[in-house]
Amino acid sequence: NGAGKTTFLTSESSHWITQLDNVWPDQKRTGIWLNNEGPGKRIKQRWYQSLLGATIPEMVEWAKDGSIRKRIEDAMGGDLHRMQFYDIHGFNSGEVEAIIKQTNPGFIIFDMIDNITFTGGMTNGGQRTDQMLEAMYQAARNWCVKYDAVGVATSQISAEGEGVQYPPQSALKDSKTGKQGACDFIIM
Repeated sequence: NGAGKTTFLTSESSHWITQLDNVWPDQKRTGIWLNNEGPGKRIKQRWYQSLLGATIPEMVEWAKDGSIRKRIEDAMGGDLHRMQFYDIHGFNSGEVEAIIKQTNPGFIIFDMIDNITFTGGMTNGGQRTDQMLEAMYQAARNWCVKYDAVGVATSQISAEGEGVQYPPQSALKDSKTGKQGACDFIIM
């Protein structure tokens, strides 16, 4: 926590949302944020702040004068519902896939994919944590291929990597190799 994952993703994805029609013309793609870490209301507020390039006091003023909704709609190309946020605490992999299937996403942010309960062969009791995590990350990548979307998954740093200026890839929480084997890039 406090490492900048949410701020980085709100900043970047607020730019992605405006590009969906260029990448997928006439498909009405959405952006979805699957939150599995903390209060979703806070993430949504920070996302709108990034979209508008605004401070919290500015947003409060716009809420008071009634202009905030129009500002958000204009920044999103007229569709306020283009970006969707889901609190998925306690959801299993089937429930998460159902959201993906229903929302027609262009991009999916898996905020703490490690906390999703994966069902089926991925959770058989004899596997090591890193193997289960690799299967989870591979499942997310498979969903992105299946539904033709870009996926970004967040993770946390392990205690071993905490406070280290340049932590090794093996310092991802609960995984010495699993996440790394299923990731396209790792930013720490």
